[in-house]
Amino acid sequence: MTQTRYVFVSTEDDRHLVKGGIGTYLGLLTRVLARRGHPVDWVTQSPTANSFSEAEGGVSRRYLCRSPSESRARFGDRLARCVESIVSASRAADPDAPIFVEAPDWEGTLADSFESWAASEQVLRITRTHTPLVLCLGNNRLEATNENLEQIDRERRQMTNSDLLSSPTRYTLGATLKFALGGEAPCGTVVVPNCVDAARFRPDFSTEGVALERLRELTGVSLSADRCRLFVVGSLEHRKGVGVLQRAIPALFDLSPELELCWLGHNLSDTGSQVSANAKLTKEAFYNPIPQRFRDRVHLCGFVDHDVLPEIYPAADLFIFCYLSDNFPGALTEVGLSARPMVTLMRGGIPEIVTREGRPLTLGINAASESEIASQLVDAVRTFLLNRESAEALAAELNSHLRERFGEEEIVDQMQQAYRSAHEKKCASLRGEAS
Repeated sequence: MTQTRYVFVSTEDDRHLVKGGIGTYLGLLTRVLARRGHPVDWVTQSPTANSFSEAEGGVSRRYLCRSPSESRARFGDRLARCVESIVSASRAADPDAPIFVEAPDWEGTLADSFESWAASEQVLRITRTHTPLVLCLGNNRLEATNENLEQIDRERRQMTNSDLLSSPTRYTLGATLKFALGGEAPCGTVVVPNCVDAARFRPDFSTEGVALERLRELTGVSLSADRCRLFVVGSLEHRKGVGVLQRAIPALFDLSPELELCWLGHNLSDTGSQVSANAKLTKEAFYNPIPQRFRDRVHLCGFVDHDVLPEIYPAADLFIFCYLSDNFPGALTEVGLSARPMVTLMRGGIPEIVTREGRPLTLGINAASESEIASQLVDAVRTFLLNRESAEALAAELNSHLRERFGEEEIVDQMQQAYRSAHEKKCASLRGEAS
C-alpha cells in the first residue's frame, strides 16, 4: 500500500530553534507519523548561519539559514521553493502517493505554492491556523507597517488557496474566519487540538530545591525557598499580559512581603532585534511603570532553553497566564502537565484546554479591561494564598485531563482522519463527482 507523504513547513522546530508551542506540536506529530510508516519532511529555519539537513526516526529535516538582513517575505520564498522541490520529487517518484502539505497561517509562506497545486489530486493543501497576524495587531499593539500588511495579505492568500483550514481551537478558527477571511470559509474546516508533550513534562521530573538551583545557574536569579514565587512564561509582549502584570504588581505585593515575580521568556533587551512581527518589549519598558520599591522583587529572566523548563517549573508556587487571546499556548499545557497551580485568564483558546465538564481546572478569571483583569488577578492570588491545597488539587485534575484529552496518538488519529476525508473530497470535486 502506498503511504501518504507528509510535508510540514515552519520557522521553528523542537530541537534547535524553539520559539513557542508550534515547534513542540510539530515535533510530536512528525514522530508519530514516522512511527506509523509515513515518509515525513519538515522544512524549517536554521539556528545557525548555515543550512543543513538531518534525519531522525524517519523524519527528514531541512534547515534553511536566514541572514539578519533578509525580510520575512524573502526568507518565506526560499522556504517555499524548498517545499516545492520536495513535492516535485515525491510526485515524480510515486505519482499515486498522496502528499499532504501543512503550513501555518503565520507569514503565509506557501500562498503561491498552494495556488499552483489547486488542480492536483495528489497534493492536499492544509493551512494550520495558529494565530494570523491580523489577530495580533490590536492585542500586541502592532503598527500597520507595509511589511505587516504584506504579511497579512500573504496569510489571507494562503488560506484562500487551501483545501482545508485546520485549527487547534474553535476560538481561533472562528476569529480567523471573522477577521482574516471576511466571515466565510474558503474551504473545509476542522478543529484538531495540538498534542502535548506528556512524556517530558511530569510532576516528578524535578524538585523545588533542584529547580531553584537550576534557575540560578541558568539566569543568575536567586530565589529563596522561603518566599512565595509567582511565575509567568512567555515572551515579554503586550498580548502575553504585560499590561495586566504592570497594573497588578503593586496590589499583588501588598498582599504579602514574601511574594516575588519571575518572568521567563524572550525580551528585546536580550534578543537585540525583533525576531518576528510580534514586537517584544525591553526590560526598561517593562519596569518603567512599576514603582521603584517593588522592582527588586520582579525578575525578568529572559529566554530559558525549552529542554530545561521541566527542571525549572517546580521552582514556582503559582503560575500566571494572563494571555489576552492566545490560541493553544504550549507553555500553559506544559505547566499543567507538571501539575503546577495556575491562574488563567479565560480568553482565546484557553477555556477549551482547561475546562472539563463545564468546570475550569485552574483559578480562572475574566474581565473586559486590563485594569479589571489585574484586579481579578490579585483576588485569585489572594485565594491561592489562603487555600493552596485547593489550587493544588485543581492542578492535579488538570494534569490528568491534559494527558487523557491531548495525548499524541489520539490527536494524530483525529488529524489523519480529517486530512484523509478532505483529500477524498478534493479528489471527488476535481473529478466532478458528488462528495
